[in-house]
Amino acid sequence: MHILHVETGRHLYGGALQVLYLVKGLKKQGCRSTLVCAKGSKIGEAASVAATIHKVPMVGELDPRFVLQLEQVIRAECPDIVHVHSRRGADFWGIIAARLNRTKVVLTRRVDNPELPRVAQIKYRLCDRVITISEGIRRVLLSEGIPAHKIVCVPSGLAIEQDNQGCKSEWFR
Repeated sequence: MHILHVETGRHLYGGALQVLYLVKGLKKQGCRSTLVCAKGSKIGEAASVAATIHKVPMVGELDPRFVLQLEQVIRAECPDIVHVHSRRGADFWGIIAARLNRTKVVLTRRVDNPELPRVAQIKYRLCDRVITISEGIRRVLLSEGIPAHKIVCVPSGLAIEQDNQGCKSEWFR
C-alpha cells in the first residue's frame, strides 16, 4: 500500500511528530509512504529515512497554489490513499487535491475545538474516513453532524520501551 501524507507544520512536535512516528511504523509494516511538507519544515529531513519527501513552497496556510502543487504530486505518485494531517487550510486543500485525482482521502483530527458548521459539513463529507485521536474529539465531530460511520478513534499512544531508555527508576521514588 502507498500512502501520501500531507503535513504542513513547520516544527517537529505535536502532530508533525506523530506523523514522523507513523511513517516510520508504516515502513516497518511494509507500507510505502510519501510525505508532502512545507519547504523549510523540520519534518521533511526527519522523515526522509522512511518516506519519499516532496517539499513545496507555501505562503500561509490558505495559499491556493498549494492545492495545485499537491495535486501534481498526487498525480505523479499515484498513492492508494491521501492522509491529511494538517489543519487551517492545508486540510481542505489536501482533500480537494485528492478528490481531483479520485484518490481515497483520510483526515486525522487532533484538536477538539469546533469548526464552522458549514465548513465542517463540506470538508468531512469529502473524506472517506476521519481519524480522531480521542473520544472527546470524536464527540465534537458527532455534535457537528459528521456521520458516525465516517469517524474512527485511534488514541495517541506512547512506545514505553522507547521512552524509558536511560531513565533511572530511583528518580521516580
